[in-house]
Amino acid sequence: MFVGGKGVLVGVSGGAVASEFALTHPERVLRLVLEDAYALDASLALPFLRDGEFRTRIVGPALLEARTGRPPSSTPARACLVFHDPNRVPAEVFVVRYPGGWVRNYWGRTLVRLGVLQDMLPPARRRAFVQRRIRLSMPTLIVWGESDRLVPASYAEEFRSSIRDSRVVILPECAHMPMFEKPEEFVSIITEFLQA
Repeated sequence: MFVGGKGVLVGVSGGAVASEFALTHPERVLRLVLEDAYALDASLALPFLRDGEFRTRIVGPALLEARTGRPPSSTPARACLVFHDPNRVPAEVFVVRYPGGWVRNYWGRTLVRLGVLQDMLPPARRRAFVQRRIRLSMPTLIVWGESDRLVPASYAEEFRSSIRDSRVVILPECAHMPMFEKPEEFVSIITEFLQA
């Protein structure tokens, strides 16, 4: 959606990238939506970074799949870390196919994530990054799944307080991927925000 050369930017689990783009190019962002936004926490004390279950069920297998070239598999054990109720998610969500090949696409995305994480590790840089969020000038919607195990919903209010023109919507019985678990509600919330 573009109005007068400005667009609506939606950061899906991409609080760092989306908010940084909005700060760098405010003339191009009409409104900002942050969904279960990672990297807006100064402490970086996210549970999944210390969660052995997350490392063994998601990180380890994902790295192995990227290295061996096998397409990713989604077992219920892995899906339950991302979804409140994996049975409610359409089966096609778990099928990942890339025209350029899985290794090429996945490994590139992995390197970007690792680069962002490495850049955010020094405490001074994290604090500076979070403090910059107060400069966001566009209306911002923060949407969160109440049972998100990767980035806890308790962070949503903290983010709201650091972004001047923002509001928070918490979705019950929903985890890290509301656009898959509650697509109609997710779209409705964003549509209402855009029409306000």
